[in-house]
Amino acid sequence: MANPEGLLFIELRGVCSLTDGNLSRHLHLLHEAGFVEVWKRIHLKRPQTLCRLTDGGLQRLLTY
Repeated sequence: MANPEGLLFIELRGVCSLTDGNLSRHLHLLHEAGFVEVWKRIHLKRPQTLCRLTDGGLQRLLTY
C-alpha cells in the first residue's frame, strides 16, 4: 500500500517474513480474487516478479 508501483517478490518476502512457497501461495490466491496484480519479467538475465495492489484490493484493504 505504501508503494503504489509495487514491490519485487524478494522485497515483499522480506517485509512479510514468509518463505518463497508461502508468499507464492498467498499471492496466487490474492491474484485470483483480483486484489493484486503480478508481473513476471527477465531483468539482467534473472527472473523478477513484481506485485502490486489493484484498485479493488486497495479499497478492500482500507475497508478492512
